[in-house]
Amino acid sequence: MYLTIKKITGIRYLYAESIQRIKGEHARDKHYEGSFGRIYKLNPNERTTTEAENELRVCNLYESESISDKIKKKYFFELYKCGFVHVGGGILSKSSDNIYVDLETLSVFRSQKSYPHLSRNSTKRIVLEINEGFLCDYTLERIIRYRHDNKKDENENRKILLRWYIEAGLPLEDDCLKDWT
Repeated sequence: MYLTIKKITGIRYLYAESIQRIKGEHARDKHYEGSFGRIYKLNPNERTTTEAENELRVCNLYESESISDKIKKKYFFELYKCGFVHVGGGILSKSSDNIYVDLETLSVFRSQKSYPHLSRNSTKRIVLEINEGFLCDYTLERIIRYRHDNKKDENENRKILLRWYIEAGLPLEDDCLKDWT
């Protein structure tokens, strides 16, 4: 399954697409598996990494050395640099756009209501374009719940993980990759 962007009336949406080769033909058959939501581009230069580190220290979040906590911490840094603020638990908010990222339930959404009054009825799934990838429910859950496949060789596992890492919007200069392999 691949991630692809479709423009509908000038608005970009992220879709999952599977491509199957038709037996005996050179043509390929595309199947759209579904939409993850509208894409919102983030500006990563609103705050510095030092400010993000200070905020994370104040919040006392993700202090364990587990792989999922390291990734959540990396997302916290990236989102904080894009202007998000910590509003409680694992929830980060960009109030100017009513955009929320919940790192505990692994969801990315937009709501018409403010933080304490959020409900599933008032939210829409969205996609955040960050760095060179996309942060949405699917990519967030896939990268955090990654498990090493012992049936595949080491290089194939590494290629899959690197592709997912980039697709999830995380920068490659991170040390989380060496913990997985």
